[in-house]
Amino acid sequence: MIKKLFLVVLILVSGVKEVRAEENRYTVTYEYETRLTSYYPKKPVSPTGCGLGIEDFGVNEFGWYTYKGKLVVATATSYLLNYGWRYADDVRLYNYYDVLILNIDGVDYEAIVLDSCGICMTTGRVDLFVTDKNAVIDTIIIVKEVENEEMV
Repeated sequence: MIKKLFLVVLILVSGVKEVRAEENRYTVTYEYETRLTSYYPKKPVSPTGCGLGIEDFGVNEFGWYTYKGKLVVATATSYLLNYGWRYADDVRLYNYYDVLILNIDGVDYEAIVLDSCGICMTTGRVDLFVTDKNAVIDTIIIVKEVENEEMV
């Protein structure tokens, strides 16, 4: 509890920009429901699939990692196809740096795909990068694929 309170105070003092999506900035081209799970490194990790590391990310008031104001996620990617991975028929594939809108508990957040997730290739879920077990979230969300070059 004290850690979360400290994180909130730190964010308020530092003026970190909120990552909520602004509806007028994008056009939704496709949307679907899936499971959102969390990933947090228990020790220093190698870079994500796109080459960025934890040191390149910020943290929001919930303990979720951000990159340029967007939530950091891993999911099914076309990159894994190069290494023999297969994906289920109903799973959507993405590329690194693709921007998505995640509706989490009724709030739209901008997210950016920066890593690949093997299990996501068959389940279609999205993994949110979080700071520790206190920031873990496991829920059903709406994923909105969007079109707007200003967001990338």
